[in-house]
Amino acid sequence: MPVGEIITEIGLRIVVEILFYGISYWIGFCVLKICTLGIITLAPFSTIEEKNKGRKIDWSIHLYQSGRKMLKAEITAFVGMLFIIGIGCLIYLLKK
Repeated sequence: MPVGEIITEIGLRIVVEILFYGISYWIGFCVLKICTLGIITLAPFSTIEEKNKGRKIDWSIHLYQSGRKMLKAEITAFVGMLFIIGIGCLIYLLKK
């Protein structure tokens, strides 16, 4: 693989993971905290892609750490992404 492709791959991965996951996570964090009035416990962003211990395949939406049950960071980012898509569709329909 040429050096240019490697640099492009690394740069694209950084942009996608940091910007996409980060923006989606923080928007989802705000949306979930506002909608649930702060009752729900959300896993921190640093736990993204972390699995529950003792499970090979983890289909749970919750992360169990230190005896606490928290909503996984991936789910929070997914909610943020759905919110962004919903707002985009709403803007499109209003501009149409």
